[in-house]
Amino acid sequence: MKTGTVYRRGPTVRISDREMANRKECANKCLLPFLALAAAVALPYLMFRSEDYFRRQQLAFEAVEDKVVSAEPASLVRDHDLVHASGTYSSVVGDPAFGISLDHAIKLNRHTQYCQWQEYSRTKCDTCTRKRKGKTERYDCNCRETYHYVKAWRNHRVSSFIFKQPANHHNPQRDPFPSMSTVSQSVSLGSYNVLPEVSSAVRGVSRSVAWTFNKNPMPRTFFQNIFDGLFGAPPPTRWEDVGSGLANTMGSIATYEHKFLYTNTAEGWFFSAYTAPTWQKLLRGFGQYLEGSLFDWQIGDLYDLYNGCTAGDIRVRFSVVDPRTISVIGEARKGQQGQGARAQVGSFHVSAVNFDVGIMHAGEHSAQDMFENETKEAYGDAWYKRFFAIVSGLAVAYLMRKYAGMPEPNNGGAFLTATAGLSLCILFGVWAAAYGLDDWSGADTSKETVIVGIAGLFLFAASMFMHRGSHNKSL
Repeated sequence: MKTGTVYRRGPTVRISDREMANRKECANKCLLPFLALAAAVALPYLMFRSEDYFRRQQLAFEAVEDKVVSAEPASLVRDHDLVHASGTYSSVVGDPAFGISLDHAIKLNRHTQYCQWQEYSRTKCDTCTRKRKGKTERYDCNCRETYHYVKAWRNHRVSSFIFKQPANHHNPQRDPFPSMSTVSQSVSLGSYNVLPEVSSAVRGVSRSVAWTFNKNPMPRTFFQNIFDGLFGAPPPTRWEDVGSGLANTMGSIATYEHKFLYTNTAEGWFFSAYTAPTWQKLLRGFGQYLEGSLFDWQIGDLYDLYNGCTAGDIRVRFSVVDPRTISVIGEARKGQQGQGARAQVGSFHVSAVNFDVGIMHAGEHSAQDMFENETKEAYGDAWYKRFFAIVSGLAVAYLMRKYAGMPEPNNGGAFLTATAGLSLCILFGVWAAAYGLDDWSGADTSKETVIVGIAGLFLFAASMFMHRGSHNKSL
């Protein structure tokens, strides 16, 4: 498996002054308004989702925190009780497509990468002057656009259909095994089987999986050790025996139909080389002739022969969440258990706020600690997304200035003040929609919401006066 990054320089084309002007006009009239509208609508929605999730989570936690009971002994637990359990566990998780199965693991992640070309372009222009209506103005002229191509391993596929040279830099779009996550269906903890609806939300460290002879770890390189010393070492790789661990790989779909082979690398890559059919090679050669790249040989092509992957190649590696112990909070489901049947732990549904309480953490933790950690995670997500209000406010200010008749400011102060005011107004709207103007869960959130709304209206009104003042001065 080749891992080198290949660079090729594409053609340089001239861009007429009219085309350059059309591009700028399209950006000002089409692209920027579309992006601004998307930011004005999508970002507040994402903020609302986070705030609403945090609100419902807190209301659900307050409703059930005092109802948590110990899962052991199981004989004292009633059906539908909210239970807390912690300790060692047993489980199996695997990827049938690759014939892989791992013991004592909760979650298996498949990471797929594709060898693909990526096109970049750079435009250089001279600056010219011309007179219009008695005024001298500057404009871009004699513009030249140069295309560049970089082939490397990427986490996503890239369409080469709109490339300047699509035939010479063709990206096959095959994707038999995209990235995905698999959760163990058989997590056994104490007297219970933990259902996937709980274990899918496990919070724990994910680490790479690799297979070697007798599970012997591969040494890290000198540069990797330096990197680890500067930025911290990654979680230790889980080493599995290549004989027993990959015994079923040869008969898997990945090997039989798509020719995946294990590469015996420290990252644990499975590699599938791409071989183009004859008709595609002939069609690609004809396309190279039409676009003028058939005889375009460069130094990068020599390196490509030595260490460059082939566009269309695919490699796959795996990572796993496999803590030594786990802690779980969920609903005990006993039902009509037959002789020898085990009780289950699933999500506890709080119908009043439509929230499912099903928590799994790596390590042994008390129920209170688990609730507090989930609260921190949800609050942190909502807190960081509140910065979206600034971008959304900037987008709304831009749209108002462009389409709602807001006067063009002679200085940036008025526009920045309007942006700040609109950002606070958006934050007020999101909070009011998520929390309402009534207090909830004992927190006086209504006061903060109203204060934010009033501050936003004040700043926006002040920006209007600043706009008017700057406009009068210009007259």
